[in-house]
Amino acid sequence: FLFMEITPGSPVDLLAQHVTAQQREHIIEKYGFNKPFYLRFIIWTSEVLRGNLGVSYTDNNLPVAKILKKRIPATALLVLASYFISFIIALPIGVYLGMPKRGPTSSVINLGFDILGSMPDFLIARLLIVFFAVGLRWFPVSSAINIPFGIIGWLEHIRLITAAITLHAIALGVGTGRVT
Repeated sequence: FLFMEITPGSPVDLLAQHVTAQQREHIIEKYGFNKPFYLRFIIWTSEVLRGNLGVSYTDNNLPVAKILKKRIPATALLVLASYFISFIIALPIGVYLGMPKRGPTSSVINLGFDILGSMPDFLIARLLIVFFAVGLRWFPVSSAINIPFGIIGWLEHIRLITAAITLHAIALGVGTGRVT
């Protein structure tokens, strides 16, 4: 709620881009943008406490809870995969760097993690996509999978999902792994 309030512009500008003045006034009244800030905040808070997260202004007025419910499984899968990759990266490197007598390789590993640590996750993801998806064509560029289970078998579906989230999970896992 506060983010929408401090963002320049107004949600009405988004909703009422190509409408008449009368339709714009109807949208303002329908969504309560004509009420004072404190009153809108009280109404919003009471609705959230009842479990009503409101409707999406951009997704055909679908309930936000329904949109979240639809997207949480994919997000949870991506988070679990990224933590798995982070664990696979961080554990052996951490054990190696924690050993008392390290070779010159430890300096190279530390330098590599310093470089990765200075890069934002979205840049790591972009580089992975450019190299592995566009250049080598090992992974799909997009990660959207909307194929029902009845059309293809379970193993093929798992293969497609794995291919679709691998680069994203590596980018997030490297970002998490460099912190741990």
